[in-house]
Amino acid sequence: MMSKGIIVLSLIVLFSSSLIVGRAEAVADFNSDVSNDVQPFHFDANVFRVRYVIPLNLSSNTEITVDVAVPGNDSFQRAWNITSNPEPDHIFADSLGNKRYRYMISTYQPSFINITLTYDIMVLFSSLIFSPNDVGTLNEVPPEIVQSYTKTEPYIESDNPEIVGKATSLIQGLTNVYDRFSSLFNFVSDDTLFPYNFSVSEIVGSSSEHVRGALWCLRNRQGVCWDFACLLVALLRSIGIPAKVCSGVTLSDSPGLHAWTEVYLPRIGWVPCDPTWDVPDGNIHVKHPTYDGDTRWNYTLRRGHVYAFPYESSYIHDQVFAQILTKPRIEDSINVLDANRLNLTRRISFDDQEFSSYIIVSRDRGVNYSLSHTCLITSVGPDLLGVSTFEYWSWFRYEPEEMKVKVYAPLAFIVDKSFRVLPSLSSVTFVNDFKTLYSFFKVQPIAWISFLVFLIIITILPSSVRKSRTMKSL
Repeated sequence: MMSKGIIVLSLIVLFSSSLIVGRAEAVADFNSDVSNDVQPFHFDANVFRVRYVIPLNLSSNTEITVDVAVPGNDSFQRAWNITSNPEPDHIFADSLGNKRYRYMISTYQPSFINITLTYDIMVLFSSLIFSPNDVGTLNEVPPEIVQSYTKTEPYIESDNPEIVGKATSLIQGLTNVYDRFSSLFNFVSDDTLFPYNFSVSEIVGSSSEHVRGALWCLRNRQGVCWDFACLLVALLRSIGIPAKVCSGVTLSDSPGLHAWTEVYLPRIGWVPCDPTWDVPDGNIHVKHPTYDGDTRWNYTLRRGHVYAFPYESSYIHDQVFAQILTKPRIEDSINVLDANRLNLTRRISFDDQEFSSYIIVSRDRGVNYSLSHTCLITSVGPDLLGVSTFEYWSWFRYEPEEMKVKVYAPLAFIVDKSFRVLPSLSSVTFVNDFKTLYSFFKVQPIAWISFLVFLIIITILPSSVRKSRTMKSL
């Protein structure tokens, strides 16, 4: 009787093991499982209220037209509730489809006027996770991108022999587009080669008065964010990689106006990169479309005079103020596909909007993946058959309202770091505290069924022995 029971239990163990093998065979590889409509990055997000101010100190009898770039929507931001004080006289779109507000201002006596834009905006703080091999060749760049973003422009002297020569020397021996981009980015972002110089005169209110650019920055080896962005764009364009200068608000501990770069990588698309802050592949900004290639606003003076403000400055400072408006709710799902692959999904939701991202992590491609500010490390216990350890950590500069981590492991137990078996075999939710490393374990069927068999044996065997002895004594 005992031998039959052991045979049955052995068959159960073998059947459970075959389930694991079957799932492994059914799973596609890393590259083919990501569909074309899924963005290959993970992100954090938050909603901000931004107030953007242009202070105008005008003389008497002044006539001035002011055009201001209005933030819009793109892959990394969503803007709404845009208000203006005063109301714009005209709203129009430029040749690229960007929205502009136009103000027609006349004064009869000296006046101080603030043009103030206020808007709510959700920003995705993205860290891209592609590898150099995921980037295509320059032949795959759309012709309209090549035409618009590889040419020379004011402040971006990409055809200058000094710019071309420096770029050529920096990419010598490199054939991959991403490797070439990385070499040029690392050159400009090196603050020992290009230190930030606060004393350098920044961008003036009217671009016609601005005389610096990429060539100036290369020769003088100093500058501010605008200079570094121009230099990186010029170097990239000189070797045929599309790039552009972006302008807007940086959301650091002290939000301020800023300039950075976007590079177009084949098969990936436009990638934000910030040489000033040494961020090669992530978004940390609110983007204002620039008005004429270098300014967030511009003006035409028909009569009178516009004074610099503040008074001790050499030009007009536009200003920005930002505050966190609401915090998101974040849910990370970890779907254990087999012993080597994890399927990760991050969903970020606010009161009325939701975004999600998706990727498969394969242990064959590395066990430590940094997903934005999230880290997940997997390992297999060397002494415990069928037990995997997951260490999950997430940190947010702007802490979310709440965050949950869901772990899906079909037919497996999920055990937390205190070795408390959680109630579900297939799904369990952890609430993350944002600060500490959280460890939990996946116990595969081959392990927990074997343990169950062991319990049955040590429970049934003594009673069977006693029963056998009793029968013999009779």
